[in-house]
Amino acid sequence: LGERNLACFEQAPANERLGRMLTVLDVMFVDLLPTFRVASREEKKLLFRFADKHWSLEGHDLAARKVFTELEQASLLPRWGDAAN
Repeated sequence: LGERNLACFEQAPANERLGRMLTVLDVMFVDLLPTFRVASREEKKLLFRFADKHWSLEGHDLAARKVFTELEQASLLPRWGDAAN
């Protein structure tokens, strides 16, 4: 891999098909690939642990922040004080 801290972030054909299918079915989804690609390539963040290929703490944090932002922008999160409703 050249640099060990940069993983391959190319879109797999199966992921492309899944994205198209979810779009056609009008199912909301969050594609983390573009976010992970920028963080890894441009910001040089280490998003995966190399021992087992799982997300690092930074990878989990980035994914959580991206999903939260998307849910918030789609108005899918309850507002504070609305829990009783």
